[in-house]
Amino acid sequence: MRAGLLIRPVPEHGGTGLGIIGAMAGSGLRLTGNNGRFRGHFRIGEEGDRFRVAELIRKTGVDVVKSLDGEMLQDEDIVEIGKKVKAVLQNGQSTLLVFTDQGVQRERIVWHTCTKEQLKIF
Repeated sequence: MRAGLLIRPVPEHGGTGLGIIGAMAGSGLRLTGNNGRFRGHFRIGEEGDRFRVAELIRKTGVDVVKSLDGEMLQDEDIVEIGKKVKAVLQNGQSTLLVFTDQGVQRERIVWHTCTKEQLKIF
């Protein structure tokens, strides 16, 4: 028997090992700063409550509030919260994504937090 280092493959932690691919993909996304949705959601009021962006940032601790098109909202903009308020990681920042009703002509645009279905692409 030759002296030397004996290397044995480490078996996966339960299951079939297919999760290793997902874990590697998740690590890559995290390194890019675009990791998708954060686990859990914020409890900041009731569905339909409205807050100024500055207050939402203060209550949730997110870094920015942006539209699905990437437009950065201003502190005075109004956001109506939905059933669940979730953040995503975009460009290394905790981001609350919002949308507005298309074609609505109002004096002041009201934004809405994105639904779980809208956030599935992140």
